[in-house]
Amino acid sequence: MIRSSHVPIAPNHHPLTIPANLTAGGNEPPMSSPITVAGVTLDVEEAGSGRPLLFLHPGEGLQANRPWLAALAKTHRVIAPNHPGFGNSSLPDWFGTVDDIAYLYLDLVKQLGLKNAILAGNSFGGWLAAEIAVRNTEA
Repeated sequence: MIRSSHVPIAPNHHPLTIPANLTAGGNEPPMSSPITVAGVTLDVEEAGSGRPLLFLHPGEGLQANRPWLAALAKTHRVIAPNHPGFGNSSLPDWFGTVDDIAYLYLDLVKQLGLKNAILAGNSFGGWLAAEIAVRNTEA
């Protein structure tokens, strides 16, 4: 196993252990693959197994959240898309509001067949998660 650098969250807190399937050396991203949803190519990273968890990153991107994603992947199937315009995800001309992103991710959940998925987000991703939750008519 590869160990991350110490993340000081609380006194006597131990560093997170990043599973080998998440990194090949240091803080590199897990395996990613492009998925086209509603004409938008999303760069989606996935790791772990178990109940699906859709993680929506903050404005600084997925990189800053690698330790959290690694911890979540120990018990969940983590699906972490780069938002449109981030990473290798495309940014269509028709994107104009948070509504557009929320509906895009609802389409992603449907396309991937995610049932009983946990929706989690950090900062901007948390706002997106709330916007998705109020639009989800299948819950």
